[in-house]
Amino acid sequence: MRDIPELNRSPFLWDKIDKEDIQSRINMIRPDNMFVIFSSKLNKKLKDVDPKKLETEKWYNTQFMAENFESSFLSELNSIKKPDDLKMGYPEPNKFIPQNLATSDKFTTSFKTPTNILSEQGINMFYKQDSKFKQPMVGIRCKITTDEMGYPNTPESRIFA
Repeated sequence: MRDIPELNRSPFLWDKIDKEDIQSRINMIRPDNMFVIFSSKLNKKLKDVDPKKLETEKWYNTQFMAENFESSFLSELNSIKKPDDLKMGYPEPNKFIPQNLATSDKFTTSFKTPTNILSEQGINMFYKQDSKFKQPMVGIRCKITTDEMGYPNTPESRIFA
């Protein structure tokens, strides 16, 4: 394994692109040079079966087990080849990300009172443009009445409605 001490102190954004350095780092990503962490509740059963297999971590006293991969498994991973049609690059553009975040001056007039846009039996619908914050908003008020108590036929039911 190659020692890379500069990774601890080097910036995450390089001023210039060094293709050889990037390629050498990519070449280090291989099955025989990886560290895999597997966490599972099943590992608790190992403690009962063979407690000597588990080690205790120095700082937090957490128990763990470290094993090397079998050579047959490593050779199987190393034999995997990249498909020829697989290419690196940018993903397709996301059509849901807005291109222009500027607010529109379409609604510059200030609406003081709502406009009645629907008036039918039992339904009155009003519209008022939000010219201050230019945000869509809905305000709904409903009054549901029933004639079980005699509404609207008796004066008492109208008072208590």
